[in-house]
Order: sequence, then C-alpha cells, then structure tokens
Amino acid sequence: MDAANKKPEQDSQCTTIAVCIVVLFFCWLNTNTTFAQGARLTSDGKDYSIAHSLTNTPQEFPASQWEVENPGYNRGCVVQWSISSFQHESGSSIRADCDLSVTLIKSGNSSRWSTPTPFDSTNLSKGKQSASVAIASTRRGDAVAELRVRFIQPQISTLAAGRYHTTLTGTITGL
Repeated sequence: MDAANKKPEQDSQCTTIAVCIVVLFFCWLNTNTTFAQGARLTSDGKDYSIAHSLTNTPQEFPASQWEVENPGYNRGCVVQWSISSFQHESGSSIRADCDLSVTLIKSGNSSRWSTPTPFDSTNLSKGKQSASVAIASTRRGDAVAELRVRFIQPQISTLAAGRYHTTLTGTITGL
C-alpha cells in the first residue's frame, strides 16, 4: 500500500496502518572479510533490522564495528565504505534516503589513522543515490572503526509500507 496515492481524507488513517507494518532491513557485506594483498577488513558479521517508529525523525540502526588490519602496506591505506539509498522490496522506484558516518574507536599511534570523510548522505531529490565515508592511515597498523547508518524519510505520510533494504560495502586500498 502506498500512502502517498490515497485521497487526503484517508491519508492519516492509511499512513498509520501502512507504516505500522514497515520493517527495514540493513544487509552488510555478503562476506564478512575483504582481503587486499596483505590487508584485511572485517565486519562484525551481523545483519541489522529495525522497525520504524512512525515519526518523521531519522531511524538509526545499531552501530557496527569493522576491524582493519594493515600489516603489509608500509605507506598506509584507505578504507572506504559505500551505501546506496534504501530500496523498497517491491522495486527500485520506491526509495528512501540514508546517511552514513564513521568514527575511529581504536587505532595505533604509529599508523596515524584519520577520518578524511566522516559523514555523507544520499539525496534522492537531487539525484545523489549513494553515500561514502573513509578512514586513512599513513603507515602500517591496525584500527577499529564504528559505522552508523540512518534511514531518512522526512515526511512519514509519503513512506510506502513494506520492507526496505540497502547494502554497505567496505573497500580497502593500499597507498
């Protein structure tokens, strides 16, 4: 049921009923570990889901931790995570924005980890369908990053009922 296609007098009742059954699924990488010539990026291996609160506020998923092992790239590496907007289960024409943030929660001093791109978001109204964040090091060394994802639908009355999904992908590249 798409609440946006109902008559104005039915909007409130239909939206409440429609959105009550919305369940959001957040799928992490199909594999939990990515290797890049001596470096390794490992997620906590969980799939996350939330139920929408039926408010206009962004819906936050639990934070996930990713371990970065860089024993081989002497000049450091860059780790980038990318995510696309949420897509409704019925097809790609129904989407919702999302945002993505990364925080370093553990890093070795000698590896000099930083967060050059700590936050990004999709903006479907302007044609931006993906977001990406990154951490980087200038030397060999390990780190742990925490990622947070939020489902954003500023007008709950236009949210179609059903399940939404997206995939977060991590990529590690040596310098």
